[in-house]
Amino acid sequence: AGNTEASTARRVSSVGSGMNQQGLASEGSTTPGVSGTGSGSQQAGGSVASLEPAGGGAAADMGPHGAVPEPGTTLPVRGDGMTTYQKTSGSQADTAPRVSDTGTSTRQQGGVAVVGTTPNVNGGSVGTAAKGAGSDASTAPCVSGAGANPVQQGGSADPCTQAGKEAVVASTPAQLCDVKPSSQLPPTMESTTSPAQAPSPSPAPAPVAAAAQQPPSPPPVTRLGITLGFLHEFADMYVPEDYTTLQVAMEIIVPQTRAQACRYVDLLPARYVQPPAYFISHMWSWKFHDLVDAITSFFRTPQDATGSGGGAATSPKARRAEALRKSTSRKARQFDRDVVVWVDIFAVNQHPNTTQEDDLNNLVKVIQQVDKTLLCMDAKGAVLTRIWCLYEIWNTVKFKGPGGLVVLSQQLDGVQLQRVMHSVDLVQQAQATVAADRERILEEIEGDIGALKLGMTIKQALVDSARLEAVQYGADARNPKATAALWKLYYMLQAAGNYLEAEAPVRKLQEHYSRTLGPEHTETIRAVASLANCLTYQGKDAEAEPLYRSCMEQYLDTLGPTHRYTMTCISNLAVCIGTQGRFAEAEPLYIQALEIRRKVLGAEHPHTLDSLNNLAACLKAQGRIADARTLFEQVLTLRSKVLGAEHPQTLDSLNNLAVCLKANGQYAAAAPLLWQTLNLRAKVLGPDHPQSLQAASNVASNLQKLGQYDEAVALLRKVLGLNTKNLGPTHPATLASISTLADCLRAKGEYSEAEKLLRDALRLLRQVVGQDHPETLSCMANLAILLFGMQAYSEAEPMLREVLSLMCNQHGLDHPDSLAVQQQLANCLGSMGRHAEAKEMMKEALELFTEVLGPDHPSTLSALSDLAVHVEADGQHQEAEKFLRQARAGMATALGEDNPITLNTVVCLADCLAAQKKYSEANSLYHQAVEGLEGQLGAAHPKVQLAKERLRQLSADMES
Repeated sequence: AGNTEASTARRVSSVGSGMNQQGLASEGSTTPGVSGTGSGSQQAGGSVASLEPAGGGAAADMGPHGAVPEPGTTLPVRGDGMTTYQKTSGSQADTAPRVSDTGTSTRQQGGVAVVGTTPNVNGGSVGTAAKGAGSDASTAPCVSGAGANPVQQGGSADPCTQAGKEAVVASTPAQLCDVKPSSQLPPTMESTTSPAQAPSPSPAPAPVAAAAQQPPSPPPVTRLGITLGFLHEFADMYVPEDYTTLQVAMEIIVPQTRAQACRYVDLLPARYVQPPAYFISHMWSWKFHDLVDAITSFFRTPQDATGSGGGAATSPKARRAEALRKSTSRKARQFDRDVVVWVDIFAVNQHPNTTQEDDLNNLVKVIQQVDKTLLCMDAKGAVLTRIWCLYEIWNTVKFKGPGGLVVLSQQLDGVQLQRVMHSVDLVQQAQATVAADRERILEEIEGDIGALKLGMTIKQALVDSARLEAVQYGADARNPKATAALWKLYYMLQAAGNYLEAEAPVRKLQEHYSRTLGPEHTETIRAVASLANCLTYQGKDAEAEPLYRSCMEQYLDTLGPTHRYTMTCISNLAVCIGTQGRFAEAEPLYIQALEIRRKVLGAEHPHTLDSLNNLAACLKAQGRIADARTLFEQVLTLRSKVLGAEHPQTLDSLNNLAVCLKANGQYAAAAPLLWQTLNLRAKVLGPDHPQSLQAASNVASNLQKLGQYDEAVALLRKVLGLNTKNLGPTHPATLASISTLADCLRAKGEYSEAEKLLRDALRLLRQVVGQDHPETLSCMANLAILLFGMQAYSEAEPMLREVLSLMCNQHGLDHPDSLAVQQQLANCLGSMGRHAEAKEMMKEALELFTEVLGPDHPSTLSALSDLAVHVEADGQHQEAEKFLRQARAGMATALGEDNPITLNTVVCLADCLAAQKKYSEANSLYHQAVEGLEGQLGAAHPKVQLAKERLRQLSADMES
């Protein structure tokens, strides 16, 4: 229903409130979503969540194993030929880092500049490829250049400074980042003076014995990997704990390479610089120590993971130091030297010149030549919302397949992974610090694969990569890497919609934790809650419910009612109960979750608004349309205020309100809101995005209700064609499009094509999601109703009975969906002349509707109206008249006098009165129905034509 329980970072667009985004039929945006694993916050895009780390718990990482020189030692550093440099603080302490001059653009991996300073990275005509987290205009570095970038050459002049002139910023590095001045940062890696021992600022020394000969050409960027040992030493000796990668580049790399205008690797001894085996894809806004930690964790052995002791080390730097003390063997030292990774801040020249141009243009060659790309996911998964990172993933998969991609995500929890997988669908939403770079990369993508297909390709690659990783580590759950791989595979499969396949890995985890840690351990509860989510996705709510209840009780006991895990579990249980049709039981749980979130998070927090939305959907399902509409309007107003008018969740709220009006029979009032949703989603997400196509389907469904069948069919055919092209013929969204189109064709009277479409969709649904899945049962019921309308009673009756039996096994007879099928079965029996059986079956349905939904719910009143028809067929006209008057009055109150549903009952009442020769009142009611239906649906609508025909027949009877 477009709810997002996780944090709404501006870099991660997502829709959906969580785990069980099941929507209402083809409208898909009003049913509460299940979120969390019972230990996390709500999901995005209809996926399973967990706020626990995706890994099975990791100990300290491997530390550096190389020899550390004594403090104060003067060491050689590779520069021009054999030129050596002495450790010095440099003379740049009073100026901010500057990357300028005419030449090629500098590739920056994002980041947010510290408020109060705006370092300029400028030059000629082309903006840099700014890779990483976006920056606000007031704080972001202004980046541009004059030459090519790895995507496309050309561009426009940077407005920050004049081309070819270096901008001088009056701020100091300390002012920029509130850290040590540059005098305490290393001019080269070979210096061993720690920050605390750094000398006072002094002028940068001239190179020793400056060479007169022409310096040699720099080596190609494809060979400029750095050893893992160097990466450890650099991070631990010179990088403050809170530095982002952007700060490392701007505060350390750029100042220390400015004099030579060279790469950082050009200043390193040859033993540190070797051909790389791994390409590191990352985001510059991530903390540098977390980046190093993620990389070293990938190479850590299970013994390293379990032997680093006690959990005393909490920071990445401390964990690496502890690992160093525990692992100092010759083999470990050799390993640190043998692992070579390619990291852009060291390998790419950060100064605009010919070398930089070559570095950037050869980026794809680096990806082609390494063994694997390591995608370092931050905690929020924002790396997949950066256009540069998507570009690197795309080229990895293009040239190496999914086996060439490894996702490093120990810090990523389940809910964030769900949001990430959703955001991959939003390639058009991916950002870069420089807009021109984003546009150029998108242009290349559109010219090759297209944004939507790229999103699908990346999503599938992430799933395939997780499968391969799980196979690699095997089924030994005692291996921490094996458990981490199983978690990752589970979350990836859930996010990709492979719910049946996702059950196996989470069951393995649940069994392992129960056996080794006990049933009350946090990891065990997390696995149980994840299994419940998986079962809910498969439509097995009855099996999932006791698991949710168990997790909720344990969280209440151990964490208390206000903990976010507990709140999420309460909300998930409410959804699980609601999807079984027990809305009255689910309502107080929704209210409880809403009240806690208001108290803990505040009334306008996105999570609070998600709970408010879920409550509104629950009220709508109970037929309390007016109350639901009020809440939907509140959610829309607050989301517009908090998130913005065009945020995807705000558009979901707009859709929810429109669908609520449509459910109330207010088709004309719903129409402009549905069109507005469609237009804004097309603008924000793209016209071919699945959510835009869902909005188009909703518009078409409303056109059908208004009797505009030709327009509705044309729009639905377009939706079906695009879903088939973009998602494939067996995707659930494609099959839903088939069902919606078939229903419209049925209403239009084109039974033959509608039957073929429904039979094909039913066959595919049985193959893809199984016979018992709610989508399969819904399609099967639609086919049976079509056959009933075609008077093919002999096939319609057994199919309706089969659907009813399956739904009863799944949800029970008192579920509204089960009762709706029973109502249709009773009508089918009545049409076959079995009125006594039909009447008894309809009475039972009416009693259960009244018990579950209440006597004033439109579904209850519809069943009452249908019962009147069967009673009248039995010759009991007065009792039928009584039922019809009661149904008409109830619908007028609930839906309004001019509502088409109410007017249909008016026609039935007029028929009953005419059969009793009460011509005067019947005539008045027919006229009322004709006038109202014509005004609501148009003169050509079949219902209008039917009412007019009944009126003509009445006139003839009155004359005779």
